This record gives sequence, C-alpha cells and structure tokens, in this order.
Amino acid sequence: MDRPAVCHDELYVLPFIQHVDGTARRIDRAEADRIFFEAMGVTKTPGLTRRLLWLGVRSGGWVPWRRYRKAEQVNTVA
Repeated sequence: MDRPAVCHDELYVLPFIQHVDGTARRIDRAEADRIFFEAMGVTKTPGLTRRLLWLGVRSGGWVPWRRYRKAEQVNTVA
C-alpha cells in the first residue's frame, strides 16, 4: 500500500504531471484521488481498504491540497 500512497502524495505536491510525449498538464484533486484508488487496485489492496482510504483522502485531502496550491501561488509570484 506504500507505493499508491507515495504516488498520491506526489500528485498533491506537484502542480503538473509530465506525460511520456513531453507534454505536461495540471491535474485536479479528484483525479489525483482517482489515480490513488486505481493504484491500490493494481497493487491488490483489498476492496474495503481501498474504499476506506479513498473516502479518507476525499473527505480530508482538501487540507493539504489547499496548502500546496497556496504555496504554489506564492512561489509563482515571488
């Protein structure tokens, strides 16, 4: 379960994701959380655990998401 969580945390921190073809795009919080849910499936995290962890990031993830977006704005302006 560590790998999906690390991936999810990185998606929250990074303002853009880089594609293999060299293009980059922003992702929103819902997409980051969906990727987390899918990654847990790939790593065979049990279904109930997947749902509970996903519900946790959906219900409480707005706090770190806002903090990282606010820091991004400060760094962009500076």
